[in-house]
Amino acid sequence: MHNNSKSLRIIFGFLFFLTIGAIVRYCLPIGIQQHELLRITLRELHISPSDCCVYVGDDLTATYTMVPLTAVSGVSWSDADDGVVSVSGDGVITALSAGSSSVTLTGDGGVAATVKITALRKPLPPGSDLPQLYYEQLPIANVSNPLPFDYLPELVTIPSKYPANRSGMQVTPETLAAYERLYKDATAATGQQLYVLSAFRSFAKQQSLFDEDVAAYRARGYSEEEARRITAQSTQIPGCSEHQLGLTLDVGHTYAVNNTFASSAIGRWITQNAHHYGFILRYPADKVDKTGIDYESWHFRYVGEAHAKYIYEHHLCLEEYIELQAQAKQAAEEYALAVPAGSILA
Repeated sequence: MHNNSKSLRIIFGFLFFLTIGAIVRYCLPIGIQQHELLRITLRELHISPSDCCVYVGDDLTATYTMVPLTAVSGVSWSDADDGVVSVSGDGVITALSAGSSSVTLTGDGGVAATVKITALRKPLPPGSDLPQLYYEQLPIANVSNPLPFDYLPELVTIPSKYPANRSGMQVTPETLAAYERLYKDATAATGQQLYVLSAFRSFAKQQSLFDEDVAAYRARGYSEEEARRITAQSTQIPGCSEHQLGLTLDVGHTYAVNNTFASSAIGRWITQNAHHYGFILRYPADKVDKTGIDYESWHFRYVGEAHAKYIYEHHLCLEEYIELQAQAKQAAEEYALAVPAGSILA
């Protein structure tokens, strides 16, 4: 009996150790695997910096952390594709234009984090009278900035209801829209008619006009060099005419171009009010040394209302305004170095 009891204890002990061994062999690895899975499975993503401001044209490098810190996951950056900001594969955020946007970081299992970005234009120093719209570079055509031979803007035809010395003339859509408002108000205010005398010109047309004027001076006894020099004071060299931009209109109170327009009622009204519609007198009498072109009271260039207002109020020609824009850009760049973007909205 004693021997049987001892044998049973031995058997039960053996079975106990077999059971423990089985548990250790099969269950413990599962537990370890589950723990390891929890340790490496991504649960959260955090981006630094959080919601932030950046100046247009500047970069900001974003970093991130995973939760848990031991998580293993691939990640990818994406932007809102709205033209405000872009983000590279390594988290470098570039501000492209002013506005609000966001970038998103996505990891395995759809885990994601988003940060809001406010992109700001670099401001001018307080009290500066330089152009606020320094970043809107206006197109210009002159001897220093010639247009390519094949330059062709988007054009629309001026409707026949607007008097002109010939039909089918064209300008850019924004120029036509502004002229329609100008025409309506100018004719109503003065009771005089307004005529379109010239609008867009192709490179070939400008070449033809220039050659005709040169030939006329040659016929009067001028040398080729003298004829070309004198012609260039009133008729631009092909590629250098503002008419080729599609943003320019020659207008008059008669069907012919002449400087008596400035003394007519409608000419005076337009000269004093064109800036309200986005137009400037392109070649003022006292700016010949800057423009290189003789005074043309009939020649108006569309630049947009904000630009035109500044140019008119500061008595500038377009060349001078563009120079001030460059100065303003430099001033804004220097000011931005001392004043972080985040402090602007603080």
